Amino acid sequence: MGGKVLEYEAKDILRKGKTEAYLELVKDGILSIEEAAKRADMTLEEFQKELHKM
Repeated sequence: MGGKVLEYEAKDILRKGKTEAYLELVKDGILSIEEAAKRADMTLEEFQKELHKM
């Protein structure tokens, strides 16, 4: 069985929440930017953009 991967609003909310949590951990000095980007499944550049938005 194959097909498209569906994006649901709940998935998007969860992904954003996790990203925000990783951003806070970086701001608090608990997690490195590189590790947080990896855990958030983002490139380092994408993660840094999000970090600068805060």
